[in-house]
Amino acid sequence: MHRFRLKSCALALVICLLDFGCTHRVVKKLDPALTNADREEIVGVTTNRGEDVKFDSPGGAVRNGVVSARVRGADYTINLAEVNRLWVARVETSRARTIGLVAGLAVGTIVTIAAVVVLTKQSCPFVYSWDGEKYAFDAEPYGGAITQGLERDDYSELEHLRPDHGTYRLLMTNEVDETQFTNLMELWVVDTPRDVRVVADESGTLHSIRRLQAPIAAID
Repeated sequence: MHRFRLKSCALALVICLLDFGCTHRVVKKLDPALTNADREEIVGVTTNRGEDVKFDSPGGAVRNGVVSARVRGADYTINLAEVNRLWVARVETSRARTIGLVAGLAVGTIVTIAAVVVLTKQSCPFVYSWDGEKYAFDAEPYGGAITQGLERDDYSELEHLRPDHGTYRLLMTNEVDETQFTNLMELWVVDTPRDVRVVADESGTLHSIRRLQAPIAAID
């Protein structure tokens, strides 16, 4: 039984996504009967006599059928019955801008995904074992260790490894354009009976297992 130990791989990849919407503020001149005047932002009125009156910020309010506001620093009131149009300010979504944004994000996302696929389709080192005739793929250790904080030891069983005139031959490759750090490489060789399997836990402790049986039940 051959156990292979590798320590630490780092691949830094950061993807930042910004989520924002396309909205804009519009002022509509509406029939008072078609608005919820007491809930709208009223920024002006057009009177029945055709006068346009623009309110000072933050706009006017409608209470008990009366529109109250300030105009050029002075108090202003008018009965709602004398108003032909209310100037209502609303925040709406711009369909054209949103479509453009979505299209832009879609293109950007496709490019990002393509870049991620190129960078991560083969992660960390690949380990090949000499099987007596050729190097066969046998392990892909410490997958997911993409930052220094995720550095760890990893243990892989080399199923294809065979001795070649008393020598074990291993090949470690970096097959993508990424930076990898391997601090330690060890080969553990364990002699066991044919009906015994040796496995390593996450801390590297070896355990002998024989006569495996299927579980009767599993409870989460």
